Amino acid sequence: MLKARLGTPSSPSSAGEYPRMDGGYIQSQNKIDPAHGPDARSRLQGSDLYKDAEDSSRRHKCGAFSTAFKPGQDEAFMHADIHGRSRLDPSSTERQVIRFSPEDAWGPHNGHHRRFRGFYIDRDNPVDGNGNVNYKPVDFRDANLLAIYDPDGRGGHRLVTMYPEPLQARNR
Repeated sequence: MLKARLGTPSSPSSAGEYPRMDGGYIQSQNKIDPAHGPDARSRLQGSDLYKDAEDSSRRHKCGAFSTAFKPGQDEAFMHADIHGRSRLDPSSTERQVIRFSPEDAWGPHNGHHRRFRGFYIDRDNPVDGNGNVNYKPVDFRDANLLAIYDPDGRGGHRLVTMYPEPLQARNR
């Protein structure tokens, strides 16, 4: 599902150059929102497959990286959410974006990067000779976590999404 979330490279120019995003990463299209679930391709047809799961009036967006916690990391996710919530401004009625290191949530350890998985499209060779997308695994060393919370309408906040945010310098 992480590769589907990245989509496929946008069509190259007549000179064979692929459109680029900030940082030189490949611009992609036809991105599938993981919130649609693993059976999205069998349930959704046409452009509905590429719409945002929370707001079907817009297409799903994804930056250069598609990342997630690895399966079996529920407890780590829970503790990261607890840490993110501890940094919320309870008086705010706006969306809050909280960025922190895994060490802030889980304590010092040099193996936190092993809790994550993810991909990005190869910047140097986005598509192989057979037309297959070249997805590269993400290096999560020194990554941060990004948590986004929206007001829940009852004085609290609900977690919208939380994901590992890798360093671009480690993923070229």
